[in-house]
Amino acid sequence: MTQERRKDFNNMADKLNEAVAAAVARNANDKVTFVPWDDALDRDGGHRYCEERVTEPDHNNPSVWFWQNADHSDQLVGSAGPFFDALARKIDPEVTDWAGLKAKYAPADGSPPNDGNFRGAGRTTDEIYDFMYQVAVEKADLIDTGFWQMLANIFRVFHPKTPLHEAIAQRILDKVEADTSPAVTSSIPIPPGQQAGCGADLNPNFPKFWVLLDGYHSASDILFRMREQACQGSCQDIQGVPGSLIKAKKQGENGCEYAVKIAAKKELYLYATGSGQNCYTATEIAINQCAAAKDAGWVNGPNFGEFYQVGVRDVNGANNHHDPFPDTNDHLGYRQVACKQVSPSPLWDRFEVQICDWDDSQFGRTIRDGIGSCGLQTQWKYEDSTFKFADGYSAQKYASLRMPTVAGRKCITHKIEEALGLSQGSVTCNNDWNEVSMF
Repeated sequence: MTQERRKDFNNMADKLNEAVAAAVARNANDKVTFVPWDDALDRDGGHRYCEERVTEPDHNNPSVWFWQNADHSDQLVGSAGPFFDALARKIDPEVTDWAGLKAKYAPADGSPPNDGNFRGAGRTTDEIYDFMYQVAVEKADLIDTGFWQMLANIFRVFHPKTPLHEAIAQRILDKVEADTSPAVTSSIPIPPGQQAGCGADLNPNFPKFWVLLDGYHSASDILFRMREQACQGSCQDIQGVPGSLIKAKKQGENGCEYAVKIAAKKELYLYATGSGQNCYTATEIAINQCAAAKDAGWVNGPNFGEFYQVGVRDVNGANNHHDPFPDTNDHLGYRQVACKQVSPSPLWDRFEVQICDWDDSQFGRTIRDGIGSCGLQTQWKYEDSTFKFADGYSAQKYASLRMPTVAGRKCITHKIEEALGLSQGSVTCNNDWNEVSMF
């Protein structure tokens, strides 16, 4: 195992968890709940394989919460010695025990013998497993103390150890408690006609939706999902959002701060000092009055210390109360656009566009037809892309076409903006890739 290989395994596990979470989200009405626990592995310096503070291999490391091959941190019941001695005699009848087998087939370079050296006896892996089975059949008293122990050391690799099972169980218990406990209501209700305070204007290109496990959803949709959990006293997961992109932190007795990483450098958040009806009322007011166009919305409740706020801010920005997001570029998917203009001839220009999370269901013809109104376009292409944006996110589609120079860059960029739902003047196409600012 290496850190790079571990990342590959983690990515595969994340994909599987996302599929499970999506399936659960599609059946939410059947009272099925997905409980994320992956972030528990990042506490106290980390509990995964190949952590930077661990010298590998270390088969007796209690801080790693997954089984390793030949793990010694939690020995199975009984001694496997007699089983291995009997197995050694099967592999090579000239030896009397396992130690003798290892010594006989020690590496020629003088390095210490190891359990794999017996393959020098000319036995295949299938033969070894055959011998294991024969020993188990012939010596039934060695099955529990040898045969199963050897198989367990192999097959339990990558599975959770006891501390991780306990952490997962605690997450489930916390979720059950949050879902079954009655919400605490405030003594004085939010008065009728309450208005929210709103922050500064959002970028006109602020994304209209993000890609969740159960489809496309706006910032307001995500905030309402946070609200649904926080206002009933739950502070753990958000429907449709991968657990690795969520931070949730209890505030006081029954308050919560939620944050979701919506871009490499931005997070969407909801803060509530308490649950109950005032939470529902105040956060709905803040979302409806501010979230679509402002970077923050807030309501001061009528009770002492009562406060509710929603908005967008820098990742791990000022006044956050949650545990920090890792310094990575992982985030929810949203529409990203980059443009480039190539001018190989004084008579015509090539315009190229990289796009992520946009689909007109017409193979990009909305772009082609829009630009076509600026002049005669040729050499249209719309194909899969390998381009990566500055935050490391991959583009999905690449569009390009050739236009006569007389068509004018302003007309062409304006039509790209119209086709992609971007504000006028936000697309810049010149000799290098220019990404459209969304925040």
